[in-house]
Amino acid sequence: MAHDAFHYFAHGVTGARILAALDVTEGASAAELAQGCGHHPTTVRRRLQALEEDGLVVELEGLYYLVDLEISYCRLEGAAERAGTLGRASLRRLRHQQQREGFRNWTTARRQAASRGGVPNLAVPQQVQRALEQGHAVPGWDGWDVSDPMRPVWIDDAA
Repeated sequence: MAHDAFHYFAHGVTGARILAALDVTEGASAAELAQGCGHHPTTVRRRLQALEEDGLVVELEGLYYLVDLEISYCRLEGAAERAGTLGRASLRRLRHQQQREGFRNWTTARRQAASRGGVPNLAVPQQVQRALEQGHAVPGWDGWDVSDPMRPVWIDDAA
């Protein structure tokens, strides 16, 4: 159910759950689907109507049936294209991959810093503190009050 047709702006998770609960040969009513999926009956009826419009579900005498799976995949593509969500899943996977890689890099840097003698913090280095006390300009520390080197505070001129 990781298809683009089940993106938030298309059929969503509710549509995916409804399709997972349906069968090609055994029909289910909207009330049965609502109870089985745990959604409000009105929500299920709306989703069923949208799924029927996209040709993924067929309604006969109050029971809903799943369309053949081979046909459904082509129709899923069309539904995603009409909803404007075609390609969103691949973009989401790429973004998540980049986030995982960034997190791995961050944890590796933290581990390396800890092995070198500690994790960097906001404490003012002694060399910077001495230079500031002597009135020298230190790039990056302009506008900071470093009277307590363990807790530098930004000087707010507006206050």
